[in-house]
Amino acid sequence: MKSDDEETFASNLENDIKNLKEELKIIVELQKIFLKTLKQMITNYKPNIFIHLAKDLKLFLESNRIDNEYFKSLFQEVQKLLNEINALQGLEHKMVPIEKEVDKWRIVSSTERLIEKLSSSYDTLIPNLLLETIKIIHQCEIPEKWREKIIKKLSLEIRSLIQEMFTKDPYMGLLKKIKDKQTKLGKKELKSVEKIVEERIKILINLLENANKNWKDSILSAQFSLEAFNWGTAKTEKRFLQLFYQKAKKLVESVSEETKFENKILNSEVAILICELADQILKIPKTRTKIEEMKRKI
Repeated sequence: MKSDDEETFASNLENDIKNLKEELKIIVELQKIFLKTLKQMITNYKPNIFIHLAKDLKLFLESNRIDNEYFKSLFQEVQKLLNEINALQGLEHKMVPIEKEVDKWRIVSSTERLIEKLSSSYDTLIPNLLLETIKIIHQCEIPEKWREKIIKKLSLEIRSLIQEMFTKDPYMGLLKKIKDKQTKLGKKELKSVEKIVEERIKILINLLENANKNWKDSILSAQFSLEAFNWGTAKTEKRFLQLFYQKAKKLVESVSEETKFENKILNSEVAILICELADQILKIPKTRTKIEEMKRKI
């Protein structure tokens, strides 16, 4: 015979389990609603935005195998969502060629051809870093009213750095001296570049939205970037870094010639970005080694 306490405990436990099951049902239903909303977002926006999401979902499914009947349906929904993302990504690549969508003004493809053409004679690690920067700029989310102006301005100014590297001394001579087979950086090495580009564009958009009030602050920031320009150590080849400094300086100086406030801001912010890129070249070990190698091989 069970005691009254045992019966009460058993009854309470049964009620707790019943309540827990009901709570689990609610959680699963809410998660299904979230997944349904996410699916709608994927359908309405470009699938390539969700590449990382697809990887995370796959990892989630591989790492968590729960046989609980209440979660089983949730896992099935996650698997369906993952399958649909993968299908949509495949459809995107078939229907919208990257060349048309991402490289609308052919800045990326023309820069790639330029580097490829000169790769047999010159070291291309630093030019390729700048090419990747241009690609990152093209991938950034920018309001349609500013998109063409921002992408063209930033990309063409950075492309002009690449052209000078290959056509003017001492830059072309220095790139010849250090030529080797190491031509590209990995994704992890480019993370810092991606971060500063995205942050600079975010700031630029905010400034442009109220250009008549913000342009002076933008100029001051650009002037500060020039004053704080990173010239590296005694081991680094200052003549190569001079390319970045002079480019940024000309942009800042040209601000006074611009009549539109938005163009003043664009020139100032591109100058800041160029100073930041020079700084990153000295911070990324592979590219810093190239700058130091230039100095050793003079």
